[in-house]
Amino acid sequence: NRIQPIISRFRNALLLASSTGLVVTIFLSYITTETITRPIRRLTQTIQSIARGEITSRVLAHSNDELGQLFRHFNQMADSVQSQICTISHERDRLVTILENMVEEVLLIDEELAIVYANSAAITMLNLPANYRAHPLIELIRHPELQRLLAESRNTRNTTFAEIRFAGSTERETEVTAVPLVDQYLVVIHDVSQLRQLERVRVDFVANVSHEMRTPLTSIQGYAETLLNGALEDSSANSRFVGKIL
Repeated sequence: NRIQPIISRFRNALLLASSTGLVVTIFLSYITTETITRPIRRLTQTIQSIARGEITSRVLAHSNDELGQLFRHFNQMADSVQSQICTISHERDRLVTILENMVEEVLLIDEELAIVYANSAAITMLNLPANYRAHPLIELIRHPELQRLLAESRNTRNTTFAEIRFAGSTERETEVTAVPLVDQYLVVIHDVSQLRQLERVRVDFVANVSHEMRTPLTSIQGYAETLLNGALEDSSANSRFVGKIL
């Protein structure tokens, strides 16, 4: 009978110790888990911020353990990515500035022959709408020669060239070059209307001058031949012929 209370007290003490140990274990597990998962949550949040475009986001690394080293390496990687993005953005802006200020018309066409990009000169000359992007070229520029040029470039994968006239408020004579890229085509349109006009003026000028000079040169040739054939000794004619030639 005296042993029963001792066993009961021992059982209660054991139960209390077990309960206390369980509570302590749960508490320590929570602290340990929170200590590990909190930095990982911060890393996850930072990765999500960068994915949304906030490339300046970084994760704080206070410790020197494995997680701290991981965070520092991650920040170094993020710095490198930010630097590359800034470089690419700068190059893109510079390229766009160059294209927008070019006199030549520039188009970028994808494999489906839809317009990806057009500079200001191309938009103006071809009268493209504001929502030209991703529209098939044939819907916006109904020109069979341009279609054939691009088809040839796509089939041969070589740079192709053609002289094409574009109708509009004023007809444009152009030299068009299509250059195949990896999965797109660069089309450069050079307006040579003024150059062709100057060439026509030059040809007309030479033709007119030749026509105007033909008659007097024929007369000079005739007088010279007459003098060489004996009139040079004729004092009554030679002075008069030389005067005509002069």
